[in-house]
Amino acid sequence: MDKIKEQNPLFDLNKKIEVALITALYKQAKPSFIASWVCATVVLIYLSYAESPSFILVYAWYTLSMTIILARLFLVNAFLRNKAPEPHLALWRHLFILGSFLGGISWGLIGSPLLLPKDNLQQALIMVILAGVCAGSVPAFSPMRRAALFFLVPALLPLILSFMAKDSFYLFFVLTLSAFFLHLITLVFRTHRIIKDSIQLQFENDALLKDLSAAKNQLELSNLRLKQDATHDPLTHVANRSLFEEMFAKAIETAGKKQTILALLYLDLDKFKEVNDQYGHDAGDQLLLIVVARLKNILREQDIVSRLGGDELTIILEEMEDVQGIADIAERVCHAIREPIMLKEAVVQVYASVGISIYPIDGDNANTLLRIADRAMYYVKDHGGNNYHFNVQVESL
Repeated sequence: MDKIKEQNPLFDLNKKIEVALITALYKQAKPSFIASWVCATVVLIYLSYAESPSFILVYAWYTLSMTIILARLFLVNAFLRNKAPEPHLALWRHLFILGSFLGGISWGLIGSPLLLPKDNLQQALIMVILAGVCAGSVPAFSPMRRAALFFLVPALLPLILSFMAKDSFYLFFVLTLSAFFLHLITLVFRTHRIIKDSIQLQFENDALLKDLSAAKNQLELSNLRLKQDATHDPLTHVANRSLFEEMFAKAIETAGKKQTILALLYLDLDKFKEVNDQYGHDAGDQLLLIVVARLKNILREQDIVSRLGGDELTIILEEMEDVQGIADIAERVCHAIREPIMLKEAVVQVYASVGISIYPIDGDNANTLLRIADRAMYYVKDHGGNNYHFNVQVESL
């Protein structure tokens, strides 16, 4: 059952909100404790100079209040140093509530018949200070309603009861303090709701931004895949005919500007059809993948391999120094492909018929160069395959 709850997104959100509320409570509690210490010190100094008949008890009360405040400050510092409060969240919550209750009792003592001065002026000061302390606790403790209530009730109730026990002159103070007390309780619930809604809205906005970011990434990935599918061969993942034509045209343009030699190798695999017929298309696909991998291993990083369809492949060689360099690469291509290939079904051997055209010797546009390379490839095929062939006018160079 607990695992089901933890997997529930709503449960996860509520848990995050609870952690945020308790964290906010601890983070903003320290100023409230310091203000409480200042107010307690003012009460002590005033009652000492006013020669309150119960000043010994007042000193004892002040010592108790300081002990509680110091313990709560230690608790706050311990929480803020703890980087992972979630596993012990209930403990931190209960400790803060206990501290609030003890703090409320300490302030309630000063308004109780035990310590409340007899002098009306002193009583008025106690009432004003106590009201200020209670009012200041509302924004500080409102992230946790129980913490605020456990402070307010023991802090204000003794003073109200003390005035109720007196004559009718104090009825106005009883009514005023009671209304003030009820107002603070209402304010606690309203402030808590505002804080909680604000935190929840922040988490929801963060989740929305995360979802939007994930959706954006997914869209970009989908667009990338669509572009990949539109420009690359789905089996070998090299450039397809469309991308080949685009890159070949750019390569020719670059070669023209730089005045460099560009070569196109047009490959057709001999005996590929026999492999397909004997072992099936899956074996043919596996063979193509191996052939492409071998080509990538022997070619330069800038050389471009494309699959035009079936077993027809092309290689664009840019910035070649001379025809001999082109011939060396063509020889390596033929050698790499004729090495035996181990398929799942058997060991097979295929060969490459490679036709070569060169820019600017054979032509200055993609169609011409592709046509000449294709014609040279068929020349190799007609003469037994497993070889490469340049255009006739190049062979004499």
